[in-house]
Amino acid sequence: MVAAGLIGGCASRAPIQRAATADHHAAFAAGDYDRASLLAAAIPAPDEATRLVEGLAYEAAGRDDEAEAQLRPLSRSATREIRGRANAGLGLIALRQGNEGEARRLLTRASRELAGSDGAWAAHYAITAGAPAETGDLGRRASAASRALATAGNPTGQMGGYAIQFGSFSSEARAQRHAQAVSRLTRPAGVASPEISPITRGARTLFAVRSGGYATKAAASNAAASLDTDTAVVTLR
Repeated sequence: MVAAGLIGGCASRAPIQRAATADHHAAFAAGDYDRASLLAAAIPAPDEATRLVEGLAYEAAGRDDEAEAQLRPLSRSATREIRGRANAGLGLIALRQGNEGEARRLLTRASRELAGSDGAWAAHYAITAGAPAETGDLGRRASAASRALATAGNPTGQMGGYAIQFGSFSSEARAQRHAQAVSRLTRPAGVASPEISPITRGARTLFAVRSGGYATKAAASNAAASLDTDTAVVTLR
């Protein structure tokens, strides 16, 4: 694997192998995707869960070819959660590359395979890619993501008014990629291009994709209704 080749010779590889089994999940959860993929790639005979972390880390870092090489086989896994998360990762790659038909197919499939918030976010992105909200329970599941966005917190440094929120992410890079995708919808509708707003929740920082602000909630709601995607109107304080 490419990432394993970056580690160097046998002397430097051995300690990474010992640390990798415990640390690649933690590195991924912390948003250190380069380290997560490096550690996962260093594990001899990795299982499906390890290869999933490696593939999703590549996807989050924008290394699409390497991500697809890991995730394509896993999209046929006998384990539903592995299969669903692999399809979700492949769907995000397709969405980023502008292949909305493929993104809709993969993300809709992932939304059916994944439970809880993972399934809700897959539904949210499927609708972002143009899937009709009335398809099965897609809209209902995406609404769960909208409610999470609405309660995600308020950005620092912004006072008063309302904004349209399109998502909230632990990685600024992922937020930037989503903002670029959403801007294809906001420009034709005459809605301001989305910007990234840091949100503080205790010791944690999230990155919200928002367009605003609007003087009234009604104005923000009317602008949101003109967009063919899942949104939430949030108060700025």
